Amino acid sequence: MRIATYIRVSTQEQALEGYSIDAQKERLTSYCKAKGWTLSAEYIDGGFSGSNLERPQMQKLISDISLGLFDGVLVYKLDRLSRSQKDTLYLIEDVFLKNNISFVSLNENFDTSTPFGRAMIGILSVFAQLEREQIKERTRMGLEERIKKGHHHSYAPFGYRLTENGLEINPSEAAVVHKIYELVLANYSFKQIKDYIVKHYPEYPSFSASRANKVSQIAHNITYGGYVKFGNSICKGTHEPIIEDSLFEKVSGILGKRRDEWERLRTKRTGTHSNYLLTGFIYCGECGARYRAVPKPTGAIYQCYSRYGSPAHMVKKKGCKGPILKADEVDSMIFDELLKIKYDEDYFNSLKNAPVRDETTEIVEKNKKEVDKINAQIEKLLDLYGMDGIDIAILSSKIKSLGDKKALLDQSIIEIQSQSYKPSLSYHEVQSILVDLESLINKKATDDLRRLLQLLLDKIIISEDGISVSWNFS
Repeated sequence: MRIATYIRVSTQEQALEGYSIDAQKERLTSYCKAKGWTLSAEYIDGGFSGSNLERPQMQKLISDISLGLFDGVLVYKLDRLSRSQKDTLYLIEDVFLKNNISFVSLNENFDTSTPFGRAMIGILSVFAQLEREQIKERTRMGLEERIKKGHHHSYAPFGYRLTENGLEINPSEAAVVHKIYELVLANYSFKQIKDYIVKHYPEYPSFSASRANKVSQIAHNITYGGYVKFGNSICKGTHEPIIEDSLFEKVSGILGKRRDEWERLRTKRTGTHSNYLLTGFIYCGECGARYRAVPKPTGAIYQCYSRYGSPAHMVKKKGCKGPILKADEVDSMIFDELLKIKYDEDYFNSLKNAPVRDETTEIVEKNKKEVDKINAQIEKLLDLYGMDGIDIAILSSKIKSLGDKKALLDQSIIEIQSQSYKPSLSYHEVQSILVDLESLINKKATDDLRRLLQLLLDKIIISEDGISVSWNFS
């Protein structure tokens, strides 16, 4: 086997410890002779740190791999290659092995040309992931501690400058921030406020380029009220607020009401405009994902996003077996229900006063059971590794796959637990909403029918047990 050796020394102390260039070269040459390998190339970085890969001979080694000059890379010790576990894994997995180059470390007896050596890569990956998670956890704890002490931990928002003493107010920008809060209090929309700022404060062109987003961000930023936040933790900050308490509280109240009103009146889920009547209203009783309409030569169908398989952010459970139904049959069922509601007050009252079957709870419980099963599978895999020494690379792959499934289920639980707004409607109010129902059905006025459904229909849940309809007034 043709071998390239890599040698690195960064300090005089390392030379004194036996890591000198000559010492490494001697040991590596002797090892090649003992193994019967041909020494084809040498790469030596003297006086370079192993904290990164920005070393002349390391870069030459990487570029020379494509030339086919050698079959393996030999180092005296793993940290000669790199002191960064992330960089070490990158070199072994993405540079050496991808180009069919074996990697051998003399000191650790690490040889990727053997099955055991390749398994060691998986072990390194696991510990590298553990190290990353520990760094994230320490960072999170450090930030939480700073928040508790009232210290700002991010960039300086508009109106402030970040100094060694923390946030300090920029008077000219602070005047703009204050004006924004005053205009929110006067019930101006974000678009109106943006137009006002663009007109009266032309020295800040960023407002004209950001639509109304910049105004909205400023109005919702608790930093201006003298607070700091990390995750769900909010504390009083040590910096000077731009907005006084009374104005900040009033504006916060207004924004809260606007948010609630928007949630109540917003176009139902996927908007008014659609070629299909019930997109956005139908949910899968098996996984909690929404249903989508899929056009077919024989007529459109409603199918669970998870079963359809895309887009990824709509998939809640891969391989879901939620039922597939013909769109016109489900639409007709809803029309029949609306007609019964319109002409039968007793039926309306039975729906309004009927005990609600909580499908949401059922779906959440089903998903929680799936999460428990996944946790049990992960624990079993770890037990097998401890007893039977299962290949660490296979173990890591399986645990990652199970972790991905668990994350999707957890997200699904969070989303389907969100509550829908349900207005209190009388029978006569519902009748007035449905006054043109037959005409709209005959004209196939899908957009107008969807507007009507936004007022009355909460959700439709499709499962193996059948179709369940939940009305806003029930």
